[in-house]
Amino acid sequence: MDPEGVLLIKPKNDRVKDFDTNKKLFMNLISSNNPNARVRGINKLYGGGVKIITGSTDEAGAIKDLILEKGAADLDQNFEFVLPGRRVPQIILYNVDKGVDEESLKKVSSVKTLL
Repeated sequence: MDPEGVLLIKPKNDRVKDFDTNKKLFMNLISSNNPNARVRGINKLYGGGVKIITGSTDEAGAIKDLILEKGAADLDQNFEFVLPGRRVPQIILYNVDKGVDEESLKKVSSVKTLL
């Protein structure tokens, strides 16, 4: 299963910190230049930023390229475009007997998560 793609668009200065304006700007840009782009969702980031969720990481990269190519020249100066990497899931185990070695814990936890 392919992980969903995420594009974070963060304002670099105070002039462009309105989320609603930024959302409208980027969605109009995407829909007018590539109406087939599959955007699964748009969320608000702290400080007026926009989080665009796509079907895959390739689609997120394509949307980033589209915005930088078709958008106004000052978009790159006013916004930071970030494609975050995959995060490693973390797990905390409590009440584990000290006699259990780390490798067997890793095996058991990976088998449990796959089921």
